[in-house]
Amino acid sequence: MPAPPGRRAQILAAARALALREGVSALTVRAVSTEAGIGVGTLRHHFPTQRELVGAVVAQLVTEELDESVVLDRAVPPGDRLVHGVLQFLPDSLDETGGLDRWFAFYTAALSSSPEHTRLVLSGAVTAAHERMRRWLGVLAEDGLLDAGDVEDASAGLIALLNGLMLEALTPASPVTTADARRIAERAARALAGNADRARTAQASQAPPHPQAKGPLHG
Repeated sequence: MPAPPGRRAQILAAARALALREGVSALTVRAVSTEAGIGVGTLRHHFPTQRELVGAVVAQLVTEELDESVVLDRAVPPGDRLVHGVLQFLPDSLDETGGLDRWFAFYTAALSSSPEHTRLVLSGAVTAAHERMRRWLGVLAEDGLLDAGDVEDASAGLIALLNGLMLEALTPASPVTTADARRIAERAARALAGNADRARTAQASQAPPHPQAKGPLHG
């Protein structure tokens, strides 16, 4: 028989189920310990603070929502891979009642919670988003889309843009629709890829020409 999952994995599974059922705002130490069928002391042994608990659960939920198969597929042009990855951070659309996709809902859930819980949820979501974007850009840098030294700034810039677009779309009476947000994000990703291409072309044009081989001399 397979070995039972570890206690930490059990806690995360219970917390994930609770978050999916009742929302991330329900992730308190007491609620998760009850969901997992363990004591608060046992939970705190694995997650000493609520920040660590919420951060781990939100990070897991975020990464579950992000499919990196296309980003890692070297048969796809690097620019298209970047666009595919970036657009996963935005919902396809809002439904008729204004509901949001699960990843997008982290922001609405956080903003409707207490200030402390807001910080915990957004911190977990943003940390996971930055880590994933840096990973993707690191892979794309290996494939020549950008220089490795530009990964940190490019990642920070894209995530900042995406966060701003999400908050703008959540703001009542904002003229920015989800379609607008996705178009702006795609344009930014295409621009990043295009700037990298132009930089490589300029660098190549400035390289000294290779000396031509001389033919044999005839007397």
